[in-house]
Amino acid sequence: MKAVVFYSSYHIKYEDIPTPEIKDDDILVRVKICGLCGTDIYKIRQESVQPGSVLGHEVVGVIEKKGENVSDFDVGERVFVSHHAPCFSCKFCKKGTFSLCPLFQKTNIEPGGFAQFVRVPKELIKNNVISLPDSLSDEEAVLIEPLACAWRNIKRVQIDSEDTVTIIGAGPSGIMHFLLLKTIGVENIRLVDIVDSRLEFARQLGAKDVLNVKKFKTDRFEPARSDVTSEQAGGESDVIIVSAGSKEAIEDAIKMIRVGGKISIFAQTPDDTKVCFEPNMIYRETLILGTYSSTPIEQKEIFDMLSGGRIKDVLSIISHRFPLKDFQKGLKLAIEAENSCKIIFYP
Repeated sequence: MKAVVFYSSYHIKYEDIPTPEIKDDDILVRVKICGLCGTDIYKIRQESVQPGSVLGHEVVGVIEKKGENVSDFDVGERVFVSHHAPCFSCKFCKKGTFSLCPLFQKTNIEPGGFAQFVRVPKELIKNNVISLPDSLSDEEAVLIEPLACAWRNIKRVQIDSEDTVTIIGAGPSGIMHFLLLKTIGVENIRLVDIVDSRLEFARQLGAKDVLNVKKFKTDRFEPARSDVTSEQAGGESDVIIVSAGSKEAIEDAIKMIRVGGKISIFAQTPDDTKVCFEPNMIYRETLILGTYSSTPIEQKEIFDMLSGGRIKDVLSIISHRFPLKDFQKGLKLAIEAENSCKIIFYP
């Protein structure tokens, strides 16, 4: 079968690899579509995966084969598949920190979604495979996993409909947070970025409060630096979601948050990133937390929302569609982060 194989950040090949063999408790899924995630980009740029790996985990496909012991699904069934399964019984799961669960961290699809076929092991079949109705398109269904990640974050931060929320980073994850917040009735949402085209896209989706922080740069030779204050950003925020993977974005969030507010760090930053802040912010009682990935709980909740038509404009998130052989074209667009949002691939 064909797959996109990672060897280094400068050496990614579209080549033939063996089709995975399934066991009696597994299913083989023919991939119809796979989305490019910010985590994929992070792993490629940081070279944090082994050479020879196949990435991709936002998968929609059709069951090609099933093992003798699989009774819940049938060959030919169209399904959504996710890649990590928590045990729901360990100390981490009981505390709601599912991504720290040992089973969650070791389970995965084989080899990865940027391939023509994936093996789904028995640990994933129980909770991580959803049969898709005809009313839900492949492109809607492929957004279940990334939307579920944003949804889990919103749930953990416990955002109230009356809150003023600032989203730093108007890329795919920032826009998904925006659409979900609108879905639950949050009206006071501010989107912050340094790219005008992304903010313009947010306006087209109904964002009334957008801000390009470039105007607050203190050094025109350091485009990543903003030094924006809450007053410049239009007032303090009750909640700030950092969906841009940079030190500066986190530091700006600390400056912009109100007394007693909450900061959610959602995007990964480059390795060895260090952020400095004033320890006496204890007097402001600021809550800072991070949320990573999603669980079958959020995935099924998002599936229900999408099936019920509750999340508006969801397909507008997808800006580019490529055949899998053109993976590097899509990757380049995503890294440039200028005129793209969600990018998906068809094997």
